[in-house]
Amino acid sequence: MGRPVGERVTGDVGREIAQRQGVKALLNGSISSLGAHYVISLAAVSAGNGDSLAREQVEALAKRKSQVA
Repeated sequence: MGRPVGERVTGDVGREIAQRQGVKALLNGSISSLGAHYVISLAAVSAGNGDSLAREQVEALAKRKSQVA
């Protein structure tokens, strides 16, 4: 793809990879600190045009998976 070996796979680069591989959709996710809690986000995106297909966001009270609010 003509990109440096260590380059991060951003949303745009991920969509380009998905399009080259014939994939219809891809998932984007993130975990962010919000004070003492964490916000976990997951989005399904169309590889063809970047439109959002689905999105979910939850808040975790701690790093342990049993503490999801």
